[in-house]
Amino acid sequence: MVINLKMKILQVVDDFPPKITGDGLHVYYISKELAKRGHDVTVFTMSTPYRATSPSNKIDYRHQVIDNVKVYYFQSLFRISYFSFSYYMCRALLERNFDLIHVHRYFSLQSPAVTAIAKFKRKPIVFTPHSTTIREKKDLPLTLLRKIFDATLGHCLLQWPALIIALTNENVKDFLKQGVKIDKIKMIPNGIDIEKFRNLPEPSKFKERFRVKGKIVLFVGRLVKYKGVQYILHAAPKILNEHPEAKFVIVGPDYGYGVQLYEMAKQLGLRKSVIFTGLISESELLEAYAAADVFAFPSIHEGFGLVLLEAMACEKPVVTWKTSAMQYIVENGKTGFLVNPFNVDDFANSICLLLSDDKLSKKIGKEARKIVEKKFQWKSTVDMLENVYKEVVATC
Repeated sequence: MVINLKMKILQVVDDFPPKITGDGLHVYYISKELAKRGHDVTVFTMSTPYRATSPSNKIDYRHQVIDNVKVYYFQSLFRISYFSFSYYMCRALLERNFDLIHVHRYFSLQSPAVTAIAKFKRKPIVFTPHSTTIREKKDLPLTLLRKIFDATLGHCLLQWPALIIALTNENVKDFLKQGVKIDKIKMIPNGIDIEKFRNLPEPSKFKERFRVKGKIVLFVGRLVKYKGVQYILHAAPKILNEHPEAKFVIVGPDYGYGVQLYEMAKQLGLRKSVIFTGLISESELLEAYAAADVFAFPSIHEGFGLVLLEAMACEKPVVTWKTSAMQYIVENGKTGFLVNPFNVDDFANSICLLLSDDKLSKKIGKEARKIVEKKFQWKSTVDMLENVYKEVVATC
């Protein structure tokens, strides 16, 4: 079969910028790079429920072009926890043709629907689950719902595509446990735009805006329980005993856990030591990275953890749990510290060590930057992805 060097590619993901999620940002960056290489790239998403009717009055969506990528924001009929669904997206897919369809996110009702339509139309399907691991393991209703999903729609999602993309070795192990054959799995790690973090602003900009005089322990991410901000708050009193001027800067939008975190900070006597910035602009985020002395990321589970790469690209030492994707990104003692999950004392000790030893902190930060430059850039990610697309189109 003769392969057209330039393909018409559809990326499907539940959430997409301006809504900030890991898989949404992943799709944005790979789509941007693919479009730069001359491919015709379209994104179908359902970032926010709303009603907007197309000129033809056939499909409810909002359309815009971002970095030469056509993005369609479809109305979702409902959203329950991780699960949402858009009839309008399904109808649009039935009416349009693409050379290849790349579906993202495992825990989604839209993903199996889109995959079924693509299979019906005999279109090549590539699937990136991002993660198939349960985050809130103590949430019994959600756990039961996911077990049902795994045995039904989830099983189809992992069997129907021509190829499954894993972001980490942990993903590979999970997929194998769920019955995916090894020759159907390809590991392609996430990346970042390294140039964006090459010339950082002066640290004083961020410190002056938030009136910070001491050292900064930075967290970046949505305020949801599994991201682990509560562990930073519980570690803070011990860190403040050694570094009373330190500030804990929590950057990110509230996704329903913010009120509990604010109250927790108050009860722990941290009101003057913790700063919740909310959602900030990209330029302000770069200022936050520049001002940080340590990047703390005690997330319970990540499909990959892009913010870790961003902090490392900024030459910041990171402290995170030895679990999930984090243990494949961070080399303990060399590019950051990996702490056994939920060991708040060790987490605090690692942060204290980095705050106390500037020489060690700078050495680890520089090594972290080198690793990102070597292994985690979008260009190399898309090089591998482009080859996968061509192989899949050729064999389907």
